[in-house]
Amino acid sequence: MMGPRGLTAAQVAYWDKLFAAMTATEEWKKEMEENFWVNGYANARDARRRLDEEFEEYRQILTEIGMAKPAK
Repeated sequence: MMGPRGLTAAQVAYWDKLFAAMTATEEWKKEMEENFWVNGYANARDARRRLDEEFEEYRQILTEIGMAKPAK
């Protein structure tokens, strides 16, 4: 789940708390097990870090094959 730009810190904290609680429920764990899902939940800070890392990986790959300009 991603939210729009401009969310306040309080709004981000609300959603982080809500999704953390949801992913801790027995119903959620059961659904994951029944569907062979892997729990990939990350709070806002960790999700941002993950997205930034992926962006850098793709930027490097695309630069190496000539499809992106080198970072300045």
